[in-house]
Amino acid sequence: MASLATNTGEVISLAPTVFINCPYDREFEELRDSILLSVVFCGYTPASPMMSTKTGATRVDRILAQLSQSVYSIHDLSRCQEWGAGNVARFDMPLELGMAMMLVHTGCAHDWMALVPEGTNRFAFASDLDGFDPVVYDGSIESVVRKVVAALTVRPEASRGVRPSHVITVWPEFVRRKRDLQEDWGDAGVDWHRLTSLAKQLRAEYPPQ
Repeated sequence: MASLATNTGEVISLAPTVFINCPYDREFEELRDSILLSVVFCGYTPASPMMSTKTGATRVDRILAQLSQSVYSIHDLSRCQEWGAGNVARFDMPLELGMAMMLVHTGCAHDWMALVPEGTNRFAFASDLDGFDPVVYDGSIESVVRKVVAALTVRPEASRGVRPSHVITVWPEFVRRKRDLQEDWGDAGVDWHRLTSLAKQLRAEYPPQ
């Protein structure tokens, strides 16, 4: 686990980060939030290009910066098929997965997992994934929480004692408090930092047993 020395000499432990690469549209919002909540309850800080305050940097630069500073990344490939009004596939997610794979092969201390919904033929859109085993989930909150928690809790940096059922139990309270935040911020939206802070607050209130 990384640490930070303050100007008073105090050493503060920093939670290792997990980069979340997924769709950021309204239809995927609850699944994205459930991944974020799972990451926090497992003892990590969720990272995303949305958390960057460097408005002068390109999106690719922000993504690479966040990926290289993360010990792990989660890549949901749900949009790699015809989707939406224009029936256009989204390739941002496999592109960012490729960046993560590149980091591994250049010696960076980084690992990754890919999530795919049931019924997806990953070889149809990325035959180079042959030989890997993406994690399949059924598209529900409960399923994605179980798969993410299962993947993270076996890692050495993760908090111990975290169970999917605990995260699923806390989920409705996360949704309720996020709704309150949305009423406060209106059109400005609830940014990544506030979502992360909310998840960490809930973890402090409902710690894993």
